[in-house]
Amino acid sequence: MCNMAKLNNLMSRGDFLKRSALLSAATVGGAVLAGCSGETEEGAVAQREPTETKGSEPTQPTRVDASTKVVLLGVGGGPVAKKKQHGISQAVVVDGKVYLVDCGTGLFDQLYKAGLIGSFRQTENLHSVFITHMHSDHTADYFSHLLLAWPEHEINVYGPGRPDQLPREFAKAPEGGFPVVDPLGITPVPGIEDMTRFSTAAFAYDINLRMRDEGRPHLPEYIIPHDIELPEGVGRDYVYEETERGVVGTAPEMEPFVVLPEDENGVTVKATLVNHAPVFPAFAYRFDTPDGSIVISGDTSPSENLINLAQGADILVHEVLHQPSIEKLVPEDVPNRDEQLYHIYGAHTASTAVGKVARDANVKKLVLTHLVPADEIVPDEVWWDHAKADFDGEVIVGKDLLEVGVE
Repeated sequence: MCNMAKLNNLMSRGDFLKRSALLSAATVGGAVLAGCSGETEEGAVAQREPTETKGSEPTQPTRVDASTKVVLLGVGGGPVAKKKQHGISQAVVVDGKVYLVDCGTGLFDQLYKAGLIGSFRQTENLHSVFITHMHSDHTADYFSHLLLAWPEHEINVYGPGRPDQLPREFAKAPEGGFPVVDPLGITPVPGIEDMTRFSTAAFAYDINLRMRDEGRPHLPEYIIPHDIELPEGVGRDYVYEETERGVVGTAPEMEPFVVLPEDENGVTVKATLVNHAPVFPAFAYRFDTPDGSIVISGDTSPSENLINLAQGADILVHEVLHQPSIEKLVPEDVPNRDEQLYHIYGAHTASTAVGKVARDANVKKLVLTHLVPADEIVPDEVWWDHAKADFDGEVIVGKDLLEVGVE
């Protein structure tokens, strides 16, 4: 039996000040609503019937025979528990070498299920890691998957460095303001180099013990983090705009820049800033390979920087959010409801807008991931139909362990 009163209380307590909490609750709430008699049909996923279902049949995970491909290790969006999907992670695979983008929950096991690592310290194919931004659902298994895999060769890790300041508070702070969390007294806004160093310190017992007990190599020597430096002249924060509906932040306009020059596999990686305020910096990545190009959007609202980065790419893997589901999940009496929703929509891409992004970027294939709500609350046909409305290319609704090849 559906307990909507309990959901309402959960969504409204504590003044519901942080939009990240709203997004998490919305995703969890989707699972609750899906079990409510009659509510799914009229509520969470009902926007319009697909006008065309050809090619929109549910996509099943499959292996592809391609020298360059993207493997969706987890497609569920948001920092919430999931029954049917894993946390957001994807692997760009070039001639067997694995370039990881983001490290959501369940990554280590998903790498094994995808055949990208072996069951016992067989990690020779792991090449490098790229983090789009420092939200926990994108970094939760970053260090843990390396700790469990224990590679015996260098793994270069690229990700955001320290921003200049804490993110701007969008909602009204409680009396006394928000505390600043900085337990080591070093920085309240750690970048990927900081995260790696702090994680190594946290797991020093295990690292020291396994080196002595099992003869393992010195793990810290093989994890090489790199804070990505923004090009000279690019703004160091979001541009915040006051509107009638609330505050929205957009990334400074910029040209794509090289993060990884052409490597031994013929792969060049470029990045650009995208719109995921108040998180800064937040990146999208483009992988140019001998076979073609794959772009990973990270979390973003529709972004001109991303469209520029993705021009002519073979595959665009893009996050997506179903706004009608979020509208139905958030009770009307939530404090600052309209402003909170506006911030969510200003940081993510609606299912009805993602096709325009792919069209304007002139990509061949659009792969939908970071699905919010997660756990297949929204039918594949709805995701597909919304994306296809403005895009003539191929649309693929992401599934865990799905592989998409560059043709």
